[in-house]
Amino acid sequence: MEAFEVEETVAWVRRNGKRRVALQVPDHLLQEAPKIAHAITKQRREEQNTKRDGGQEEEFTVFIMADTIDGSCHVDELTADHLTADCVVHYGATYIPEVAKLPVRFVLDKCEALEVEDLVDKLGSAFTVEEVSPSRMTVVLAYELKYEHKMGEVARRLEAALEGDGGNLKHTTFVVPRVCLKEQGGGAAASGGPGPAGGNVHRLGGLEWSVPSDAVANEVGEAPQGSVKYVWIGEDEDSLSLSNFMLVHNTVDWFRYDPVGRSWKEYGSVSTATRTLKRRYFLVEKAKDASIVGIVVGTLSIAGYLDALKALRGIIARAGKKSYTFVMGRITPEKLANFPEVEVFVLISCPQLALLDSREFYSPVITPFEAELAFVPGRSWTGTYTIGFDSLLQQADPADGGSEEGEEGGGPSFSLIKGGYRQDQRTSGTGVGQDIEINVIEPTQNLQLSLVGNREVAEVHSAADYMTKVRSYTGIETPQSGAEIKEPAAAVEGRFGRAAGYDEGRVQRTGE
Repeated sequence: MEAFEVEETVAWVRRNGKRRVALQVPDHLLQEAPKIAHAITKQRREEQNTKRDGGQEEEFTVFIMADTIDGSCHVDELTADHLTADCVVHYGATYIPEVAKLPVRFVLDKCEALEVEDLVDKLGSAFTVEEVSPSRMTVVLAYELKYEHKMGEVARRLEAALEGDGGNLKHTTFVVPRVCLKEQGGGAAASGGPGPAGGNVHRLGGLEWSVPSDAVANEVGEAPQGSVKYVWIGEDEDSLSLSNFMLVHNTVDWFRYDPVGRSWKEYGSVSTATRTLKRRYFLVEKAKDASIVGIVVGTLSIAGYLDALKALRGIIARAGKKSYTFVMGRITPEKLANFPEVEVFVLISCPQLALLDSREFYSPVITPFEAELAFVPGRSWTGTYTIGFDSLLQQADPADGGSEEGEEGGGPSFSLIKGGYRQDQRTSGTGVGQDIEINVIEPTQNLQLSLVGNREVAEVHSAADYMTKVRSYTGIETPQSGAEIKEPAAAVEGRFGRAAGYDEGRVQRTGE
């Protein structure tokens, strides 16, 4: 059970004084879940029996959570609340989000495929003395979290190589990020060793690192090319984490080391992320043309999501647009297609999963950062990209909602999508900037009808009117929404056979 860190987990539970522990286990570890729960319970009760002197045994309960609401990488605080758990231990793949309420400990997957000596040899071959500039070069070794237990050995091996003659690496500074926020709550805001000291601190995908001050300028393209390089350690070339890293750090050279195939690939400059950046900028331009915006809350556990929602509502309202708020677990094209009136959706979710490819969606889905670019007057894309909604939280105060002056602040602006001018909705009087929460839509009893030609049609003045007066489906009908209370229906016998052809005349046999 060493891979599941039973002793460390019990020590964390004891240190925080928790008695009801929820274990969130992914599908591929479900068969091991009872063993993990039994081991934690046994060790914790043995500790309690050792310390108490004839006193009453303290309550200690372990729950197992499977089939989580938001996916296995998120912390399912909602289910834990239903179990009245006072902490969560998360197992398996994750992006280590900062959780809002319950204390959480993350037990990461551990992959033994990484061969440290081979990686060091590949680094020595890739970064030769001839390639580096007279100043020192900084190489950041980003990695998939399942290799975290190997990175300490990698750091020690590189340090030993540099203490000697250095060889090809003598002009290179290696930065090995640490895993942050591995333990949250109970005074343990972060774990994984001492934090980065000095320079420019970065945090992304559960990793935290610092780039030396003399190399920071290269992150924004001001220093000579080559002073900062990034190496990704992971076997999946299409990894979502790798794509997000490339988008955020899009002015540096990238390399990838495959621990399984022991191969090395050079991506070069950020041209690899150019196509994705162009696609995201296209979605920003489409969002500028939208008058109805849907805010999709895809998480109920990430810290700060309520503040981000409030800030986003304010930005949309000040832009003269209408907004609707939806709460969804898994985002699918079918779910969002139920609301064709919404012209663009903004997804508030885990930073690593917010970059949703919306090609299959009826309306585009953008990130909070892209919503800022689209709806805040005077904001323009400088080439930098942000994952998450940290910058959005700075807009929580309406006074900080951005300047009313800018290229779109004084009148119409040109639409690159429609090929014409768009009117400023803040001054046109068409945008009311109202926000409507969609949970249960109350049906309108008295429809106002207007005569159009020889037909009477429902007169609607907003998207809310349309959704309540025209659409045939208006949401779940409950007594709280004014629906009639119905008596419970008696159970009836179902049909037999397959969907291709039911046997309507067949009688169910006893025992079937």
